Amino acid sequence: GCLYSGSGVGISIEQGFSFEEPPTFTNNYMFHSDVGQSDMYGWPYSVFKIAGVPAKEATSEPSTSPTPGPTSNVAHTQPNIIVFLMDDVLFTTDWNYSAPTGRYLNGKVIEYSDFPTPNIASFMQEAVIFPNAYSGAPKCAPSRFSVLTGRQCSRSEWAVDRTTKTSSGYYGVNVTVQTCKLFYNDSIWNIPYVLQNDANTPYYTGMMGKWHLLTGSDNNCSDLAQSVDSAVYANCVEVVKKQGFDFVDAFYYSNIADNPYYSHNPEWMVSQSQKFITRAQAANKPFFLYFASTLTHEPSVTLALNNYTRRDSPKGPLTGADNPSDTLMTGRSGVWREALASGSNAARLETYAAYYWVDDSFGALINYLKMNDLYDNTFVVLMNDHGMGAKGTLYQQGSRIIHFVRYPPLFGDNG
Repeated sequence: GCLYSGSGVGISIEQGFSFEEPPTFTNNYMFHSDVGQSDMYGWPYSVFKIAGVPAKEATSEPSTSPTPGPTSNVAHTQPNIIVFLMDDVLFTTDWNYSAPTGRYLNGKVIEYSDFPTPNIASFMQEAVIFPNAYSGAPKCAPSRFSVLTGRQCSRSEWAVDRTTKTSSGYYGVNVTVQTCKLFYNDSIWNIPYVLQNDANTPYYTGMMGKWHLLTGSDNNCSDLAQSVDSAVYANCVEVVKKQGFDFVDAFYYSNIADNPYYSHNPEWMVSQSQKFITRAQAANKPFFLYFASTLTHEPSVTLALNNYTRRDSPKGPLTGADNPSDTLMTGRSGVWREALASGSNAARLETYAAYYWVDDSFGALINYLKMNDLYDNTFVVLMNDHGMGAKGTLYQQGSRIIHFVRYPPLFGDNG
């Protein structure tokens, strides 16, 4: 990623860094409107931790090839791709490779706690760890826009449109959760659409989980944030498919609001991911899966585990083939017993259960790949959407993220 600052930058504001060469930037004015251009950018400053390769200092020039050659017996072909995105997670002691060292904020001290994530820990042992990884933006929707497009949200055509309808745009694009959406040409200027329409090796593309990138005018989809409607759900799924996806299910419009109908349902997301992978294999295509977990964001995991079931969803009660009874996930009562056994107080109990549950869903998906002999030929990215210690700011506690990647044909599997 690039060292970047977009929304919130103004005249004479110190950013805390400087460039050896002048950046293409003046007072955040929108000089560039071409695809892939941001309001400000510099060289990508990256530090990689790769097995057998000494860590390199950040440079003022792009590196030539930061990864070693193939180090496993698995042939490097057209890989399957999974992006597993966790929502609103705090750094843990196990993930301290990626955590900022600065923990003493104004009026707040960030504590890195110890929560059980055995599946993620096992994955880390075989993955490349990017210790200085940054999100595209320190809030949900803008960061997801960057994950799917490879561009800053200041390039979002919907955000530009909203900005120029309310101002001259002189001070830059208004980048917010409400304005950063996939719309207009961004529906084709994105990774899944490009992979789906590749002339030589078209991918089978799928999306499960929290979307958060629909505009407020899309088929009343916002109603699904706190109610159940199978017809609206079906229409909204079709809208998301137009962004470059062949398969969309276990879909959440945005954050889950408190409601009596449904809550977190990772079992549903894993089950539909399994069906998606099966269809990709039947079509003899590599697959791209965007798995955007609703965990560990609100609403309460305690309530989700105890007051809701795996059959509760925004499309209505899940029955028949939709009933997610085919995963290797721990049952909800088992997750809750594990949390209770930790002896945590009420506040820690909630977080303990949330981390255990998201780790369990990740592990179930990985185990499904292993059972179908797909794991070593799947490029798996595990990341979170943004920092939580100072969410919404460009400080490291708001923008630093975990970023672990496993793909043995290029990186080996020795961590």
